[in-house]
Amino acid sequence: MTSYAASAPFTAPVMTVVTGTFEVIKEVNSMTTATAREAFTGSSVARRAPHTGFDRMVARLAVAMLKWSRERAERKALTHEEHARLMMTATHTSQREADALRLTQLRG
Repeated sequence: MTSYAASAPFTAPVMTVVTGTFEVIKEVNSMTTATAREAFTGSSVARRAPHTGFDRMVARLAVAMLKWSRERAERKALTHEEHARLMMTATHTSQREADALRLTQLRG
């Protein structure tokens, strides 16, 4: 038979305490999960100030120009049928010019 030696009594590990408190600043939504971002109390967190005055006007102008350019590009875009019709017209025009040149060379 195998005999076991008496083991020492169980002692719980010592817990450490972090000084300072945590607070939730902002909830961050990522592609996989929504997590809370934490920061120490008293730490300086860089925050971005909202645009004011001239900066706000420039930002709004930039967005308006972007929207205008996208709408203009959509208006200028050709459908498949329009593109096919234009290509057919260009092909027929170049064919008529080639035929006219060949005819003048034969008579020449």
